[in-house]
Formats: sequence, C-alpha cells, structure tokens
Amino acid sequence: MEDRLDITSEVLNDAFSLPSLQVFQVNPDPCHILNVTVLEAHKITKGWVSDLVDKPDPYVILHIPGSPSGKQKTKYFNNTASPTWNEKFEFVLDSQNSYELEITLMDANFTVDHKIGVSKISLVDLILNEESTVTVKFNEVSEIILKLLLEVDHNPDLRFGLSLCDKEKDFRKQRRYCVLEGLKNLFPDNYPLKDSETPVIGIIGSGGGFRAMTGLGGAMKALSDTKILDCATYTAGLSGSAWYLSTLYSHPDFPQKSPGDLLEDLKSNVRHSPFWLLSPRSMYRYISNIKEKHKKGQPVSFTDFFGHLLGDTLLKGRSDVNLSAQKEKVNTGIVPMPLYTCLHVKSNVSAKVFQDWLEFSPYEIGIAKYAAFMKTEDFGCKFFKGRIVKRFPESPLHYLQGIWGSAFCILFKRLIQERTKLSLDFNPCDTPESDDEGDVYFDAEEEFQDEEDALRDALENLDLTEENIDEFQSENEEEVSNDSSTTETESVRKVGIWKDFVNNICSNSILDTRKGRAGCILNPLRGLSLVPCFSFSPFSPTSPNDDTLFKGLTEPAPTDSKTLYLVDGGLTFNLPFPLLLRPQRTVDLFLTFDFSSREADHTAPFKELLLSEKWARINNCLFPPIHDLASEYIKQPPKECYVFKHPKNEMCPIIVHFPLFNLNFKKFKEPGVPRETEEELDFADFSIFSDSKKSYSIYNFKYPSKKFDRLSQLMEFNVLNNIDIIKENLITVIERKRKFTTPESFVLKDL
Repeated sequence: MEDRLDITSEVLNDAFSLPSLQVFQVNPDPCHILNVTVLEAHKITKGWVSDLVDKPDPYVILHIPGSPSGKQKTKYFNNTASPTWNEKFEFVLDSQNSYELEITLMDANFTVDHKIGVSKISLVDLILNEESTVTVKFNEVSEIILKLLLEVDHNPDLRFGLSLCDKEKDFRKQRRYCVLEGLKNLFPDNYPLKDSETPVIGIIGSGGGFRAMTGLGGAMKALSDTKILDCATYTAGLSGSAWYLSTLYSHPDFPQKSPGDLLEDLKSNVRHSPFWLLSPRSMYRYISNIKEKHKKGQPVSFTDFFGHLLGDTLLKGRSDVNLSAQKEKVNTGIVPMPLYTCLHVKSNVSAKVFQDWLEFSPYEIGIAKYAAFMKTEDFGCKFFKGRIVKRFPESPLHYLQGIWGSAFCILFKRLIQERTKLSLDFNPCDTPESDDEGDVYFDAEEEFQDEEDALRDALENLDLTEENIDEFQSENEEEVSNDSSTTETESVRKVGIWKDFVNNICSNSILDTRKGRAGCILNPLRGLSLVPCFSFSPFSPTSPNDDTLFKGLTEPAPTDSKTLYLVDGGLTFNLPFPLLLRPQRTVDLFLTFDFSSREADHTAPFKELLLSEKWARINNCLFPPIHDLASEYIKQPPKECYVFKHPKNEMCPIIVHFPLFNLNFKKFKEPGVPRETEEELDFADFSIFSDSKKSYSIYNFKYPSKKFDRLSQLMEFNVLNNIDIIKENLITVIERKRKFTTPESFVLKDL
C-alpha cells in the first residue's frame, strides 16, 4: 500500500471544538396572521364613458409590502359593477414590524388589465383578535368592503430541538425488537438479554456516482443474505449511495423482495446512459415540468433537469414517488431507516470551508446545526419565522436524487470546457483545491469520452422542427392540433425556445457558477432569529478566498435570504457520518462502504475517514482515532476490511470499514472456493482506479452487464469474506451494552 496518508496529523490537531452538534438555537418569535376577507363591492366604475363601451370585469389584488405572503388576488367577475366575492386570504407578518395593506382594484381585459385605483390601510391600529369591517373607496365612487382579523400564531410548522421526532422514536422501539430477534438468530449463545442491551448498528455508503450505487448494491446483498441487515437500525447514503438506497426503498417489491432479488432491476436500469434520454419528447416533458414549478413560485436550477434524467433512469415507472412514502416501509420496524444527505453552501465559498449538513428521512428533513426540522412533505414550501406561508406539493424523489448527487452538472461543465476550449472565469469555490471537481472524490484526470459522446450526440440530434414541437405539445397537453390556432409566428417562437434552451445548456454561463448547478429551495430559516448556543470567539464571515477546513461551522445561515443552495455532500467529505453521529441516534457500530476515488488501486483508502474524524472532533463527537490506526495500517499490505476502535474508551463507536479493493476476489469466486477456469479468472481480473480505460470513473453513467456484475460481485465477496470480522465486532458491542446499559427512562425521554 502506498506509504502515506492523504490527511496529515496537522489537520487533526485543532484546538477548536464545539460542545454540541447544535451551534445555534432558534428563538421562535410569535407571528401575526392577518386574515383578510374580501366581501363585496359596489358601484365599480372605470368612468361613465368607458363603462358604456365595456362594463367592468373587476377583481382585487391584495399586497402587504414586507410580508412574505406576496400578492394575492380574487377571481374576476364579468360585466358587473357589484360583485360578491366572499374570498378569504391570509398574510403572515412579523410581530415586531409595522405594515399597511395595499388594495388594488383591477379591470380584467383580454390584453392588458386596467388598474382602476389603489388604496392603502394602515394596520398599526388593529386590535388583536377583534374583527373589523372596513370600506375602501376608489375614485370617490367605487367601494370595496373588507373584513380584517389580526391573530397571534404560536404554532410554527418547523420543529425546534435536537431530540428525534416522535415518528422516529416509535420506529426505534419497533426496530429494536426486530434487531433483537436478528441477533438471537445470529448468536444463539450470545445475544442481548433485554431490549436495552440491543446495539444500534448503522450502515454507511459513500459517494461515487454509479460506482458507489453498484458497489453498495452488492454489499447490501451480502448483508441481507447473511442476516446482518436484520440487525441494523439505520442505513445512510451520500450521492451515489443515496441513489441506491432511495431506489431500493422506493421499489414497490421491497422489502418483500431482498436487495439481492432487486439487483437485476438496477442492472437493467444502468445498462444505458441517461444521456440517451435527451430526446425531444423527454426534453419537452422535463422543461414543461420545470417551467410549471417555476410558475408556481419555486426556484429552479439545472439540478431539476438532472433529477428528471435520474428519475427516468433509476425509477422507471415510478418517477412520481416521493420520499415521505418510504415511511410505510419503516413504520413497523421491519427494515432499517434510510437517511440521505446534502449540504447547504454559500454560492461563492468552498463547501469545505462553509457547509451545513442536511439530513433527509421519510419523516423529517432538517439541519442539526440549527436544531430545525420540517416534515418531509413540507420540504420546498415557503416559510417565514417557522410558519408555512405557501404550501407546494411534496418534491418528487427524483428531484431529491438530483440534489444528493452533482456529478452530472460537473460532467456538463467539463464537456463544455472540452468543446469550447475556453478557460472559465476564475471561481474560487470551483477550483480543484476547494471543490469536488478536484480532490474530494472526483479525479481530475478521469476520462469520460463515452459519456461525452453520448451527451453530445443527444444534444446535437434533437430534432427541433416545427412539426415535432407541435406533436410533443399536443401529446403532453392533450391538445387538439386540428384547430390550427398556432400561427406560423407562434411555431417559429416555440422552435426558438427549444433551440435557445439547448444553446444555453451548451454555453459556459449556466454551469459556470454554483448558482447554475446547485439545487435551490426556498429558505425554511427565513425570518428566524439564530442565537449562538455557547460563547465562542467572534468569527469573520467566510469569503471566496478562504481555504480553512470547516471554518464556517460557527457561522449561521442567512435568515434574510429567500433561497438556499444545496449540493452534493461529497464536496466536504464523502461519508455521511454527520447523520449518524448525532448522539440521539446512539450508534454503537458503523459498517462503512467507501467508493471514493483514489489515485490508484494501491493508494491508502483512509482519506474520507480522516476528514470525518476531523469533523467529529470539532463537533465533539466520539470517534475512533483514525489517524493513529491508519498510520499503522498503511505499513501493511492492503486489506478488504479495516477495524477502527478506540483503545481506551469503550463508549466510542466501532467502525468496520470496507474500501474498494480487488484482492482475494481475483482468486476466489466465493470465500474458500478458488477460481479454476480461464473465464472465471478473466472475469475477476480487473482494476478499478488503476484502469487505463477508466471503466469505473465517476463520470461513467453506463454500466453494461459485465461491468456491473464485476463490481457488485466484488463488494458482495468482500463482505462475505470478512463476515466473521463483522460478527466479532457485533459481539463486542453487545458485550459493551451489557456493561454500559443506558437507563430506559433516558432512552425514551431524551432521544
């Protein structure tokens, strides 16, 4: 093994540490809710001359400047001067500010609507919980009658606090019984004697694109077949591993069918590159959906487009599924709870410097740093001071998959650079020293010729003719094209829109910045007051030139910003430990599967563990001494499995680490069963990171059957070949739980 560590001891020797994962506390101030009922109007007029030509078609627009509720309007009535609306509207207000209500009386027209008049009402004198009726006049003639009611809302839609949500607590109770039964089956002579002695095992998968997705599929098959999966409480995935887990848990046949049974489905899905999906018909559907999302008031980015490609590749026939539906799989505790992650980042600062880890579960989505969580269904809604101001449908799973992995956008950027031969403007957050495009898990030298060719062909072969555009529009919108209402000018305009889109995604600008590539959501922290939980030295805000690892841990997210940028978790480090290092989850044993890029097959596989150790130390989380142990491991030949234990502290969790190595698999088709035929030996004789063809590059999105079978069977073999090591450490944590059993009252009350 290469005799060096990627992370030096200097990185780990940092005096600064946090006393808790929660750095800021939210003080949820009460909100004011203004209920406005537009009752009716009298004597609506545009002037007697205009009324003779065209009677008014009135409607009302309500707006409170400074309120996040935006403009709201009534329906319009045709040809009447005395409409009755009786429509109710709600505005969320900051109780510390003063506001006024703007009422605009409008006349609807076929072309441009006409403004009849504007009137304003001060809200300063409104008395809480007392309804008042107000008559508003326009042009000294027209009248609108309103009812106003100002109330106080003490019930935020966000949940504040690091305790686990009630649904997860219920899951843990149910799962604990299932794990206990699983341990009894594995260790008939040495299983936990009571529930409180049952350990919590977490399975962790790294990023690494389709390489990680395929490798974790093989590992999960082995864990399932050996009944180790029956003993796990959590599974956690980042990027490619998150794609695998979310695809597995959304499958209608899981868990009735095992991960091994469903591996063929995954293999079938990744035989062809997702870039071949870029046909005019699918492009029209993607852009129509994205346009509709934007029209409703949600921000969009290139991640939306990528998510559609992933959904059509991995979620065939179920692209409308969402994350909250997975709760039906885990409510009874028969399978581990899946957790997924991404980062909130600044638009112009390296994700290694400033990042907030988000966690996604079927029950909740939130940020432990602020101890702020929302129901999974509410992710993407418009929030203010912890209240939902505007509710949107739950984000589809494929959109979340697009957020969880960003390799596609980076591939696009690299492709653009190759095609244009132009140097992009300097952007500190995207330099190889500070972004995943260099040293996190994307190898800067990896080739992606096959994917580049597929992507280029797809874009250049889009048949964007007038006839095809009309055909796709009629198919998707169920319009009857025979009425020929589309003029020649309109057809040309539609073709132009399509061509503009293709030209835009093939230009530098859209992917040159994180804003163009990152997922973008409405800020759920907007309007909240974030108060430090403890005293620390005043910080200077992170800037584009910063390169200090994790410098932004004591810097709060902007609560005045309307949106947040979300990116692949691998931009910081490539293992989702932050999800399971929360003390409330009490994980005793980690089984980690690391598919991160390395310079060569013989390179030491500890870089991501060392970064995880650094993060854990700063956040005051118990973590084995990776650097000390890895320093000894690199002096030895490489192994399929490494164990990291704290030499003294038995309260510290154990890590059983599986990097991506092809060692004994070359000689054995099963543990203890040698390969004999030339075909068997040839099948297993392959390199991963030292392969000159880069067959398992992060940029490869097409896995033919042989390539898929090789990688998935390799990881299955590595787990089976080291199953005794897993079992030994399971027994170790069981014995530890007997010695240090947490009182049941603590478990139920505080978790």
